[in-house]
Amino acid sequence: TYFTKTSTPQVDNLPWKVLMRLTKVLQICWLFLAVVEAMANWAPLTFGPDVFRIHVEPAAGIESEHAVEGEVEKEAEGERRLAMWWQGFKEEHGSWPHGIFFQAVALSCLTSNDFTRPAELLVTSPFALHSSHDQLSWKTWPRANFAQKAVAACGLSSSDRQPEANHSACVMLAPLRSAGLALWRPGSRFSEALELAFEPERNPWLLAAGGVMPCSRTSSFMSSSVLSTAGQCLILAGWDGQRLSVAVLPLSDSRGGLSDKGQNISFCFDLPLPPSKVVALHVEAKSGRLWVLLNKGELLLWDLPRGRSQGSWLLDWGNFSPAGLCVASSHKDRWMQSLLVVGTAAPDDNSSIGRPAMMKADLPADMASDFTAQI
Repeated sequence: TYFTKTSTPQVDNLPWKVLMRLTKVLQICWLFLAVVEAMANWAPLTFGPDVFRIHVEPAAGIESEHAVEGEVEKEAEGERRLAMWWQGFKEEHGSWPHGIFFQAVALSCLTSNDFTRPAELLVTSPFALHSSHDQLSWKTWPRANFAQKAVAACGLSSSDRQPEANHSACVMLAPLRSAGLALWRPGSRFSEALELAFEPERNPWLLAAGGVMPCSRTSSFMSSSVLSTAGQCLILAGWDGQRLSVAVLPLSDSRGGLSDKGQNISFCFDLPLPPSKVVALHVEAKSGRLWVLLNKGELLLWDLPRGRSQGSWLLDWGNFSPAGLCVASSHKDRWMQSLLVVGTAAPDDNSSIGRPAMMKADLPADMASDFTAQI
């Protein structure tokens, strides 16, 4: 018997080889980017790549036809602009960590008695804390200091001669999933934070803010027994998805020390809110005012020591999604204040995704007067 040998049909594997090799190249690229991002987040002080760092320069403006107008007309124009301050937001340009991939979730203004320097800003991302003094050039804090949705609750330090007065007068706080609050000092590890539980009927806070002030300023909603035993109090505001609550935590000593002995969060009252989602909160320590930013761009202002509303405004900043806000004093004029809002700007012609941005609006003098009168 004879057998004939049949040949196997030849199959062209070239397209599959090309696809396989391209897939491997993409896998290597994604692995490299993951390693870079992980090292930048976990070891920012020893490994701070600038691969994705961008610097946004302000666009060259068109020169006005009336550029040579008199000083009187310019001052009148400035007064009209301040009268409609909620429509005068402008973007603050500078560099951001990780460039367009940076995402801010909260913003804090670290107060200080030193009005010769710009206010220090603290922005919280999903992975780290970053602080800045000038031109939004950020310095990353150690990973051990970080907590999800952490913010700084600050007040005036006892001495205006300390160069680190910004941090010495602040307490870091972050809401806990177990219906409580974590407190620790800037520079301390989050693992060493003091954890305080809420009352049993309270829900966990989604957002939190606070400010340190003398307990005597809280006499309108604090008992006399607490006022007689505490020097400094931490005024807290938090939103649990439904209620906006105000609470007070007496600190252990006149310097605002933290101790787990006899410290309880006392809930005082709930503030009325329209049916909207709260995006950001900020408590001014020097005046006790609470700023509430809603998702529809509405801004609410409450005077907590006096227990009254100071107004509401519908902010105009175009295609901008806010994430955090705070009020900062000018280092050039201590009687001037600015409202800073951090978030994400809409994509432009050069990018298909949003980019980090900070908006700024100068507050009129009548709004800053309550703040500065109590310094």
